[in-house]
Amino acid sequence: MALVEGAEALARELESTTGALRIAASNTIGNYLLPGILKDFLTEHPTVRLNIVLGNTRNVLDAVNAFEADIGLIEGSSHAPNTRIEHWVDDELVVVTAPDHPLARSARRSDLAKADCLVREAGSGTREIVDQELGRAIGALNIALELGNSEAIRRTLLNGYGVSCLSRHVVADDLETGRLIAIRATLPTIRRSFSIALHRSKTPTRGLAVFCSFLNLHTRALSGRINGSQKI
Repeated sequence: MALVEGAEALARELESTTGALRIAASNTIGNYLLPGILKDFLTEHPTVRLNIVLGNTRNVLDAVNAFEADIGLIEGSSHAPNTRIEHWVDDELVVVTAPDHPLARSARRSDLAKADCLVREAGSGTREIVDQELGRAIGALNIALELGNSEAIRRTLLNGYGVSCLSRHVVADDLETGRLIAIRATLPTIRRSFSIALHRSKTPTRGLAVFCSFLNLHTRALSGRINGSQKI
């Protein structure tokens, strides 16, 4: 009920919201979370012009710090003193491979350490946490390929090559249909936060304030997608 009331209040505010909004988003968020949110946002207030730029977390933070973006949506951490980071929604990373890969049937941590691993590029939020958390669990990764976005990794996996650690938002449909398999190797659950990045010195416009409220209204639905996928 509170969510419905919040949406109705936001809709009334959006009726008078116009202008332009520059959004920088990391690749996973921009490709897998943002499209549905933008559709709903623009349906409710078509007079707002959106300029969307995708990059890795480092690129997004650079854009926010240079005032080239009004808001950033990131997967990794930030230590920039001029940036204010607000938690947005939780995510989980899962180690996956194709169903015909030998490690899809059974795997030990030592097997994973030897497997051909597909990873994101340096500067990516996904790469940062994979190096930290998966590396801590199994040791040094056997990196076979560095790819510039999660979709390229996903498609390589679907073609039967390698293993990778990707956001459940990226692979949820593939896990549900069996196109990819989650590797069971007594690994710890790897969780992270998707965050909102804002410049501390930037005065928020009406459009920016409304968009932030809109993002928060979608938090429950996005968290539910992850929680539902964990049952697979």
